[in-house]
Amino acid sequence: MAQNVTLYNLLISCPGDIKEEVTLIEAAVDEFNELYAETLGITIKTRHWSKSSYAQSGGKPQALLNEQFVNKCDAAVAIFGTRYGSPTDEFGSGTEEEIEIMLQSGKQVFMYFSDKPIPPSKINGDGYEKIQAFSNRGMDCSE
Repeated sequence: MAQNVTLYNLLISCPGDIKEEVTLIEAAVDEFNELYAETLGITIKTRHWSKSSYAQSGGKPQALLNEQFVNKCDAAVAIFGTRYGSPTDEFGSGTEEEIEIMLQSGKQVFMYFSDKPIPPSKINGDGYEKIQAFSNRGMDCSE
């Protein structure tokens, strides 16, 4: 029998060095949907650039991603590891732009900063400094 279900799109926003965490979030959402979707009448669909985007020309890459799925998301989980990401025309990274889009739209953003151990050869000093500056910007409650 057909059911009416409310669909929520959850953006997973992160630079390319975050892979394991994306898989964990997707698994948690799958488990939530399996346990509660039918009872609550809601389903969560994860959206991430690695699976939700498609090849398209005629615009800036981040602007195309925003149009394809970012703007349609209802909430976001943002995660930073060692990389800040690639800059866009307006922001220090695509992840930062996605976070700002969500916040400016009045949508909830859950931000996480990974502190799992990193092999010295994988440390990105410049990226880490940018992440720290971005993190500290959000911590200033005097504004």
